[in-house]
Amino acid sequence: MYRINVVIATMFILWIGLVTCEELTTAPESPGDRCVRLAAGGGSDALVACREALSESPDDPQIGRLAADLEFQAGDPRVSAEIWAGLIQKEGWQAELVRGQAMALWRTGDPESAEPMLHEIVDREPSAGASMDLVRFLLAMDRDFEAAGTASLAAELYPDLCEIEELWGQALASLGEDADAAGHFSRGVHKGCPPYRWTRLGPVPTRLDRPPYRAMLVPGELVSGLGDLDNDHCLRRFELLSPVMSPTVAPEVTDQVITRPARDIQLAGLGLLAVVGAESLTSWEKVLASDDLVVRKLALRRIRQLDDPAFIPLLEHHLESETLPGNRNLTALTLGELLLQGSDPDRGRALLETIPENDPSQPRAPEILMSDED
Repeated sequence: MYRINVVIATMFILWIGLVTCEELTTAPESPGDRCVRLAAGGGSDALVACREALSESPDDPQIGRLAADLEFQAGDPRVSAEIWAGLIQKEGWQAELVRGQAMALWRTGDPESAEPMLHEIVDREPSAGASMDLVRFLLAMDRDFEAAGTASLAAELYPDLCEIEELWGQALASLGEDADAAGHFSRGVHKGCPPYRWTRLGPVPTRLDRPPYRAMLVPGELVSGLGDLDNDHCLRRFELLSPVMSPTVAPEVTDQVITRPARDIQLAGLGLLAVVGAESLTSWEKVLASDDLVVRKLALRRIRQLDDPAFIPLLEHHLESETLPGNRNLTALTLGELLLQGSDPDRGRALLETIPENDPSQPRAPEILMSDED
């Protein structure tokens, strides 16, 4: 009997322990812990959680930092600036805290208050990040000459930092000094910056056809690995290719036109092929052999716009193979116009006459014939 009682008592103690452990593991999460957990992902849920945690623990420095950062990113930058100011008052001057307040004030539309803070950080606790913050601020304020000077000083202190070269180049580009700007962009790439990030800086995107920048756009590099890029990045490469498009890279462009279903890629790629025109007849032939009837139609329209007799043999071949009535009529229209204006007007006229008058896609064929008769 004694043994049974001991066993029962032991089991009861173990049960109490299990219940206690279960209660501990299912205890509600504190606002502070929830703030810390959600802050890693950011977003509105994290902001709400950290606001609640800060109201409960206003003197917790970790919660304060998280709340200030989230207010800056997804909430109210004015509140962010106030939280940073409170942290500075409690903890004293720290570059991290002052920067947070400066950036928040800048975002609220108070650059006059933010600027001396950015200068103070550079003076009291210099770093590459502090210098870049100040240069970016000056660029945003259209104070390009000061930005260039600040970037020059920073480049001496941090000679291996590619971002400084990019910012220096941006400032010079804004001042109209494109040749010097291109030199700094080139040095930035040499020091490790992404090869074509500079093309998005300041006024550069509108000046890529200028010689200093065009010389930095290498067609072979721009088409390298196109197939591994998503549509947005592929389209960006096509945009950069525009001022330097060459027949040597037409095959790579053609591959993207016929393998990607995105119409914006197809249109941009055909635009590039139009730049080289009949210099890349093989590429046009490949496009016209595509299974995508819309791609064939878009290509035929481009060829018609080019108005180049060099396309006559290709169009003659395609006229025999095109099975879609609308595309066949467009082929006949394009070929007929070229022949009518060139070496065989009789055949050109005959081709135009084969196009049905009620074909809604080719309403101009009768007009062309009437114009020729005049």
